[in-house]
Amino acid sequence: MRTLRLTGCLLLVVVATGMPSSAHADSFIFGGTDNTANYLEVTTTTGTVILSTDTNQILSGYNNQGWWSPDVGNSDDNANFIVGTIAIDSFVAHYHDYFTFDITRLAGQTVTGVTLNIQNPGFNTSTGTYSVYDVSTDPYTLNANGNGPNTAIYDDLGSGNLYGSQTIPLFNDSEYFIALNSFAVNDLQAAIDNGDTYFSTGGAFVGVPEPSTLVMSSLFAGAFGIAALRRNWSKSRKISA
Repeated sequence: MRTLRLTGCLLLVVVATGMPSSAHADSFIFGGTDNTANYLEVTTTTGTVILSTDTNQILSGYNNQGWWSPDVGNSDDNANFIVGTIAIDSFVAHYHDYFTFDITRLAGQTVTGVTLNIQNPGFNTSTGTYSVYDVSTDPYTLNANGNGPNTAIYDDLGSGNLYGSQTIPLFNDSEYFIALNSFAVNDLQAAIDNGDTYFSTGGAFVGVPEPSTLVMSSLFAGAFGIAALRRNWSKSRKISA
């Protein structure tokens, strides 16, 4: 079985060095995000509660977030939440991401609105649509993302009830507020009423690489040096049969 560990450094190398096939196949957002916490803003009949992926961590020291792929393996201690596709030589890997929130603070409350607040200190390679979906995978299995690749979990994160979507621009490393619909409100309320500890959302991205990504490549290369990037590529790429 082929496994591949993609780090923030590797993602930078793929974008910056113009590896074969990547110019036309890379289409991802939230690259290099690592352990940055993300938030769920929940409006109830008594006020607003802000939940975070860094609360009640399932794996101590790492936020309850990450990605799954049908093509490559991950690591439990990798909280990067990249979503989209990456090409390495002729191999293309697909990613869906997820966020898991401790909802115990909402016990006994009635939900009237939900907004997903995603932080993006990393980088994007495309403008496109990020869609948020319901998740049926249990939170403990979901956050044990070192057990991949897993097509079933990947599919779960990008299908089912659509909670909401938003256009993500190429050059924007800020934060995004995605208002979620009645499906999300009802599912969250059901989880609260059921006494669940966690509530998760899945994410998928559809984008088109733009010519301006070549400008990004030049900027990265000028800042870090092609030679150094290629050395990092050699050390970061980890593939085993």
